[in-house]
Amino acid sequence: MSFKGFLVYSGLLLFAAGLVAFPTETADAAKTGIKLCAGSVVPALFPFFVLSGFIVESDMVENPGVTLRRIMRRLFKLDGACAAPVVLGLIGGYPIGAYTTVRLYKNRLCTKEQANRLLGFCNNSGPAFILGAAGNAVFGDMTCGALLLAVHVLSALTLGWLLSVTAYSPDAPCFEIPVKKRSPGLAGAFTDSVISALKSCLNISAFIVFFSVVLRLMDISGIIPALSRLFGGVFSSFGPDYDTAYVLITGAVEVTNGLFALSARSMDIQKGFIISAFMLGFAGFSIHSQTVSVIAGSGLSVKRYIAGKLLHGIISAVYAGVITLIFPLKPITAVSFGPKSPVFPDILLILPFAAILPYTIAKFLKTYGKSG
Repeated sequence: MSFKGFLVYSGLLLFAAGLVAFPTETADAAKTGIKLCAGSVVPALFPFFVLSGFIVESDMVENPGVTLRRIMRRLFKLDGACAAPVVLGLIGGYPIGAYTTVRLYKNRLCTKEQANRLLGFCNNSGPAFILGAAGNAVFGDMTCGALLLAVHVLSALTLGWLLSVTAYSPDAPCFEIPVKKRSPGLAGAFTDSVISALKSCLNISAFIVFFSVVLRLMDISGIIPALSRLFGGVFSSFGPDYDTAYVLITGAVEVTNGLFALSARSMDIQKGFIISAFMLGFAGFSIHSQTVSVIAGSGLSVKRYIAGKLLHGIISAVYAGVITLIFPLKPITAVSFGPKSPVFPDILLILPFAAILPYTIAKFLKTYGKSG
């Protein structure tokens, strides 16, 4: 058995043991995940799924595509039709951008190289989530939410521009879009969009419930606390401590739980702002699993998508660090953020992100920049 297979089987055995050992806790976690899906996720995502699918299937994407063609080509070396996943991804939240990109590619409105680049920067958190969950619920201040939203959008657009550096020129023959299949008509496009949206919502809901259970098991079994102590100690010279490591690990699994874990800890608000920016940019493996379910069968690169999200998180952390140095944030009494600490620890926190940013960008562009 390979090492990868050993890890998979070991993980399955541990998961099964956790379900047996903590039946009440896992059932409660599953119920919480279902309530989250029924009360927030599906109502928020389903209309956007139908909208994006209908826009692509009915050829409506071509009209705004003509208008935005010059901007898209100059900034991202993409055709005007690719503006749809960029815009919908920024306003609709995860995984609308990936969903629209896959629909574009399957309808032959973009090339494989363009679709792979789009996946790296068009799949983003929506304004409602950032302003509501991060700004209001976590920081208790819509100004922090607005700044996080600005950081998130600017980082995504920056990443899109960076990915275009090694992309094919719009004037090159390989940029030409393959011949698109015939549109099914408005009625057919609407029917296909609704059915596809329902399937996507069910897939996403299944992953949310599963990762809610996984995260609960990792917490009550002591895995997350143990990892937090380990990483908090190893990187203590750079600023992270137990609380920082705990929040980052939780957010790496599921971003919403990571944000609320942040609000439950007495942490410097500047540090909390930087960590929130990173988690929103990276999104977490729960979101990645949802996105992979959308990408599956399309032939697009999952590795490029995940690498792009990691780079998005790093760029977001650097931008957020710069903002906290220029505009110091005031502690909010409604949540558990501690008083402002000296500037020096904040600089130490963003140093790891800033230090690995050039290498990460260079490595990403070298490895994935020209691959289809």
